[in-house]
Amino acid sequence: MHFGVPLIVMPFNIDQFLTAKYEVELGIALEVRRDENVRVEREEIVKAIRNVIVEKKGEELRTKSGELSEKIREKEKQDVEEEVMEELKKLCLMNQNKKSVRVVSIDVLVHVFTDVWFLSSLVF
Repeated sequence: MHFGVPLIVMPFNIDQFLTAKYEVELGIALEVRRDENVRVEREEIVKAIRNVIVEKKGEELRTKSGELSEKIREKEKQDVEEEVMEELKKLCLMNQNKKSVRVVSIDVLVHVFTDVWFLSSLVF
């Protein structure tokens, strides 16, 4: 979900059924229908792909997936910023007694680091 792409789910084992159900209920996935013998027909896979890519249902799935992706990315960014802040604090405290090291504002370092991290995350 990190990239905001809707899912087409075909659960086969144990926890996959529950996970698929939650994803469908969240509006980020479409489950491929099975026949009365619990088999997946080729036409149902094609129909699911068409629904996600072309049909109105797919537009809704893409919107919901995009919204969830934004939330995930924001949370990841916050987590990284907190980790960076802690590491920078440690470094500043370690180097505080050294005369040759100039201590720069932690806020400035975090800002610079997060901008670099954000740009590098866009590249990869």
